[in-house]
Amino acid sequence: MVLDTSKLTIHEEIIDVATYSRCCCRIEALRISEDGKEIGNAAASGFYWTHAGNLYLVTNWHVVTGVNPDTGISLGPFSPNALRVTYFAERRVTEDSETSPYVLASFSAIIELDPHDPIQGWLIHPKGKTIDLAALQIAWDQDTGYYPNCLDLTELTLETSKEVGDDVFIIGFPEGSSFNRRLPMWKRGSIATDPGLSQDGKPQYYVDTIGNAGLSGAPVIHVRQQLDSYDAELGTRYKLSKKTAFAGVYAGRLGDSGLRSQIGRVFHPDTLAQIFEGL
Repeated sequence: MVLDTSKLTIHEEIIDVATYSRCCCRIEALRISEDGKEIGNAAASGFYWTHAGNLYLVTNWHVVTGVNPDTGISLGPFSPNALRVTYFAERRVTEDSETSPYVLASFSAIIELDPHDPIQGWLIHPKGKTIDLAALQIAWDQDTGYYPNCLDLTELTLETSKEVGDDVFIIGFPEGSSFNRRLPMWKRGSIATDPGLSQDGKPQYYVDTIGNAGLSGAPVIHVRQQLDSYDAELGTRYKLSKKTAFAGVYAGRLGDSGLRSQIGRVFHPDTLAQIFEGL
């Protein structure tokens, strides 16, 4: 899939935006009529990922298909035949990639889906749709001078010491909302079940959060405060620092009412890695 980068929205002022925010994508599942009119729209989230030097868009299987992977029942009044993706890229001001400030650009593209098989061309987990993830390889136009910011397992901790009660953040676009510069919102949650145990027979754990619609497909970040020590002339000093790590992919709430509406599903980080193992 080649993304059209002709519609850049460039903010020439230098701004400081979190890495995790810059990798996120706002996704709209669309139903487009034969005459080109948009007759259906559903909000979702996603993010950029790199593997072996290739760029991928990651979201949930149910976002692409519009179907509940467990029941096979449609999740809404229409079946999507396209996705509109709004995403970010950046240009470094100097050649030093470590210290250079950057200029951020946002733009959008339409990804057409096969009307008979929407997931055609997407990578899914070896166990199929029960692992509610999907990834699409993207060809990037290098001539723009802008480059996407991505997550990947070479730079992130795959297995973190997550514990029940730890904070996590779901970074996405609740109810399709976006904010200044089209950036996502960080929705706080806490780990509600032991991360080392599978839930509902799947490699997932649950989080306690107000999981608004539109967050499906968002990356989940584990945040933990830790005490660091170091030697100084005046003796050993201590300071509190924040450690973050990729903690999986959010896949929606357990239900629409009662307790189930407050509990979200998160697929473990290694389930995403397993999608790419055979490539």
